[in-house]
Amino acid sequence: MFSSYCQKYAGTAAWPVQHDCVSCSPPFFASTLSALATAFEADPNLLSSGSNVAETCTKLLAIAGIGDWTSQYIAMRQLREPDAFPASGVALIKAITQREGPCKLSTRAEAWRPWRAYAAQHLWTSQADTIA
Repeated sequence: MFSSYCQKYAGTAAWPVQHDCVSCSPPFFASTLSALATAFEADPNLLSSGSNVAETCTKLLAIAGIGDWTSQYIAMRQLREPDAFPASGVALIKAITQREGPCKLSTRAEAWRPWRAYAAQHLWTSQADTIA
């Protein structure tokens, strides 16, 4: 999927970054994927469903190029953690600001525990019309 996206949009307004033709990804992304592959080699069960979410996020954050948003997103999608929440996500911040006015998203999200991943999905969905 990434490869087809890259071939379609590389060099356009949707993806203005020059890409590495060999890996079909920006160079920084390629190095992050390489580091992630090395982590998988060391721990083949790194992203296994049912893994300890806190430990997995800590391991992911140790990989150059993976930050809190990415580790929380992986926890939501791959680890199926219902309380994962990528609080630094721009779309989430925009959605909550439009709904409730300016606030600190991570503080507001505490009320949604232990189902913050569902709240994130709801907020992302609320932005669908503004993205298209």
